[in-house]
Amino acid sequence: MYIAPPDHHLGVKNPKELSLSRAGRVNSARPAADPLFEQDPASAEFHGMPEAAVDTGFADFVLDLEDIAPALNRLLPGH
Repeated sequence: MYIAPPDHHLGVKNPKELSLSRAGRVNSARPAADPLFEQDPASAEFHGMPEAAVDTGFADFVLDLEDIAPALNRLLPGH
């Protein structure tokens, strides 16, 4: 898992190359947080945090933990 440093966007150029930028804010945020993946609370050992995130209504995908990486791969260009 990669996390953008404060005030930077983390981009995926291809499956082996990431980039950092200070491009404009997206949805009033930098780093941008979309699409947003959240672990399905039913599959979490401690369901409180993912349940709270899902309850905000901002999660684009709510998946079992083992389904998140394949879903991210499907969003990459060429997959």
